[in-house]
Amino acid sequence: FTQDCPSDLAKVREFKQDKDVVGYIQFQIFKAHVEGAKLDKIVTLFTGFRSYLHYHIKASKAHLHSRMRNRVDLLLKVLKRADPTLHEDT
Repeated sequence: FTQDCPSDLAKVREFKQDKDVVGYIQFQIFKAHVEGAKLDKIVTLFTGFRSYLHYHIKASKAHLHSRMRNRVDLLLKVLKRADPTLHEDT
């Protein structure tokens, strides 16, 4: 993963750097990776990579939001216990 444009892509005359791009992922594929029956497997892996990545990003966000909600609930309980007006015995 890098935020710099890959050198191979920068050499393409029609390529324009987009300011909204967060980064690039670059894969190296050697001849041994695509020989014979391996080609079908690697094509399947690459076509599914975007979905795989999106799934894990969403799962991470959901996990972090769950932890944040639990933390807020805990802090609200502490705040309620610290309220002196609730415990006045008059």
